[in-house]
Amino acid sequence: MDLNAIRQKLQSMQNQGNGQANNNNRPNYFWKPSEGNSKVRILPSAFNAASPFSEMKMYYGIGSKMMVSPLNWGEKDPIAEFVKQLRQSNNSEHWRLAKTLDPKVRIYAPVIVRGEENEGVKLWGFGKMVYESLLQLILDEEVGDYTDAYNGRDIKINVVRDPAGGYPKTTVQPSMNQSPVHEDAKLAEEFLRTQPNPLEVFKPLPFDTMKLNLQNYINPDGGDTEVDTVATPSNVTTTAQPSAFPPPPPASNHSEPPAAKKSKADMFDDLFEEEPGNKKEESPF
Repeated sequence: MDLNAIRQKLQSMQNQGNGQANNNNRPNYFWKPSEGNSKVRILPSAFNAASPFSEMKMYYGIGSKMMVSPLNWGEKDPIAEFVKQLRQSNNSEHWRLAKTLDPKVRIYAPVIVRGEENEGVKLWGFGKMVYESLLQLILDEEVGDYTDAYNGRDIKINVVRDPAGGYPKTTVQPSMNQSPVHEDAKLAEEFLRTQPNPLEVFKPLPFDTMKLNLQNYINPDGGDTEVDTVATPSNVTTTAQPSAFPPPPPASNHSEPPAAKKSKADMFDDLFEEEPGNKKEESPF
């Protein structure tokens, strides 16, 4: 019986359940710790000498799948632009929507999973709490740079499932003993040189696709609900709520013509209308 083949098959099935599996033509670059104990070696990044950690801005729940912000590549992000517009308003609902639409930061580090060195370097993704713990360990004088290729330390990971059904609790701690990345110097060198780059593994969606996903999120029914065009970003909400901001000053004696009405779809298009003479940039991905 080929235990390695069985282990790879099981990992593939688990990754599919975790939404991390790629299609058959794309390697699986990611690793996720299972419930219980595991051990990894976080490697120095082959792409960033300053830090092994890559912070990636992600959007969850806006489209049918997770979206990666083009800001990670220094490109225009329609969602970020819309959030900026919302925060220029004095409407509390707009600020709440802006907070909902803000990207979440996911951190990725290149790791060798102990016991699975034959799988090569993987990307371990984690959130803010684990990230803070890992940074604190580096600053601990008794631990130091655990990514050092020759005198670093493995990281022990413990994952405990939440009985209430919430997110599992993940804790990290360094191994007591210092060690090299691998006893085989050539293999260790390969690990340090051959790593998946998060900026190449992830691909941003085209600008118009992200804009459409945002539009569908804001107006899921796709109806032509009439809204005022005054203060454009403020008109994305469908239900009026008490504002946390002071009411506007009373109207002057000079009557103004009533604000024009238009659909949310038209309002959204106006918000992202290109300036004359500007050509839309195509995404390189």
